[in-house]
Amino acid sequence: MEKIYLILFTVFFIASAFSQQKPPVVENDYVNILAGDTIEVNVLLNDYCMEGHTMEIFFAAQGTGGVTTNTDSTITFSSYFYFEGIDSVKYIVQDLDNGLLSENGYLIVTIDNSGNGYLDINNVSALINAYGFQFCSHPDYDQWFEVPKGSGKNSIFCYTLWMGGLDENNELHLAAERYRQVGEDYWVGPVSAIYENQQIINWNKIRKLSRDEIKYHQSHWWESGYTPIDNIKNWPAHGNEMLGQADKLAPFIDWNDNGIYGTEKGDYPAVRGDQNIFFICNDDFSDHTESGGQKIGAEILGQAYAFDCPDDSVFNNSVFFHYDIINRSDTAYHDFYIGTYVDFDLGNAWDDFIGCDTLLQSLYVYNGDTLDEASVWGNSYYGEYPPAQSITYLNSDLSSFVGFSNSGGVTGDPYFTYEYYNNLSGLWKDGTPVTYGGTGYGGEIPTKYLYPGNPLNPEEWSEVSAGNTPNDRRGAGSLGPYDFNPGDTIQLDLAFVFARDYGGTNLSSVTLLKERIERIRWFYNNDSTPCGTPWSGQKEYPVQKKLLRVYPNPAYDKLFIDFESTQGKSGYFIYNFMGQLVQKGFINSNKTIRFANLKKGYYLLRVENGGNSLFSKFIKL
Repeated sequence: MEKIYLILFTVFFIASAFSQQKPPVVENDYVNILAGDTIEVNVLLNDYCMEGHTMEIFFAAQGTGGVTTNTDSTITFSSYFYFEGIDSVKYIVQDLDNGLLSENGYLIVTIDNSGNGYLDINNVSALINAYGFQFCSHPDYDQWFEVPKGSGKNSIFCYTLWMGGLDENNELHLAAERYRQVGEDYWVGPVSAIYENQQIINWNKIRKLSRDEIKYHQSHWWESGYTPIDNIKNWPAHGNEMLGQADKLAPFIDWNDNGIYGTEKGDYPAVRGDQNIFFICNDDFSDHTESGGQKIGAEILGQAYAFDCPDDSVFNNSVFFHYDIINRSDTAYHDFYIGTYVDFDLGNAWDDFIGCDTLLQSLYVYNGDTLDEASVWGNSYYGEYPPAQSITYLNSDLSSFVGFSNSGGVTGDPYFTYEYYNNLSGLWKDGTPVTYGGTGYGGEIPTKYLYPGNPLNPEEWSEVSAGNTPNDRRGAGSLGPYDFNPGDTIQLDLAFVFARDYGGTNLSSVTLLKERIERIRWFYNNDSTPCGTPWSGQKEYPVQKKLLRVYPNPAYDKLFIDFESTQGKSGYFIYNFMGQLVQKGFINSNKTIRFANLKKGYYLLRVENGGNSLFSKFIKL
């Protein structure tokens, strides 16, 4: 009996002792990092276990926004470059003395990705990415060229630049992406001699500005205690020459003409539109894993912009791009082409037609029938009265247009380097020419333009007259060929124009689209907008100090002008900092200009003398 009591006592003692054992208690940890960055967190610092016991991480899960590794006490989280939002990494802690496991704990990581933003001042909401792949999020591939804004309906899936040419040995250099699914050809930031991972993280940033923000800066920069907003104060006007970057990058108005960007001196970004998103990207950072092409050494200074003209339906439904494409390499290229690749998903992606207009320098998409119905793939759709959407070249002539169907074959998307270049050159990817009529393949009359006819005219070549079946359509419009020498800059201006005829059909929307394109081109060619502001907006003007001098500066009501006159009478023009002409006249024999009626502020003076334009800036007190 005593043995039985002893056994029972022992069992009770052990059970009692075990019941007093407790598992570790974990508290969530919260950290913030930039997209692409890595952070190591000792998650055990705010967790605890029984006194005298030791604990360690038993398990740490993978997050959705990055890669996770762990030691006994720390979790290292490496964020994906394109991720934005909050990620929760689950972990469990074990007490090594009693073997008990904690409940789930979480390392909660807030990832800030400033490399994208929305152009959304008018009736279009367009996602802009700093690395140049536009209107589509990455890596989840949500399309975002929403028009009308807030409707959930989109007219474009994605858009990006292609470019390529031959070096002195006739070797092909090419940068071209379609979806960044198999690799990358473009990266954020300027071309550099030395690339560092932190540099890429720092350059993963768009600079979004409004005209009102710039106007406010110009009205307050001299005030005590004034601090510019970050996108003005830290405007990327200059590169880091220690890393081999160019000194001059983002354009700016240099009011004191010292060549150095300084907001404390009144300098400000030189950008277009009532809302502007500026970005810099390059093809030089690494090997091209999307196209397989050799590096070009191209640097792209990009501006996506829009105007706030709510009473003008044309401008209210259009957005624009300006590019400065610079050859930062030591290589001279010939037969160099620049192209715009676009995957048009006009609502339902699977019932579209494409075409081009060589007089309006445009490529466009329209619905293949009168109803843009819902898709089994879940795309947004426009329903009745489907719209049309263009990409229009404003400062260049379209040299070719090749379209692709989502069906493979020689008329499908390119995959190899030479196939991209063939498409840029206006050929099918197998090197055969586009031919007039039918599908554009295998005919007798070569052409550079696929479906250039009016779809309303059965006598002209379009997808309608060819009797094609609507499908998922993509296309590439090209410019060139160019000689692209070291230091050269190619400028490209684009308009993305949307039109929808609510009283007509899919084809009448094309007619309306072309009318809108004509209106856009007129305003562009006349450097004006229906909003009353110049198209070119905040732009840099050349200042010729040695040829034109004004004093006193600042001035109250008049300026004395010193320049070498080559004719008897010279005209002058005064512009405000918005680029608007506010006063003009002729310079008198005393070479003075009076302007007592002008408001206080900054102005640009242009003197026309013997066919030469002389410029100087001045301040009116």
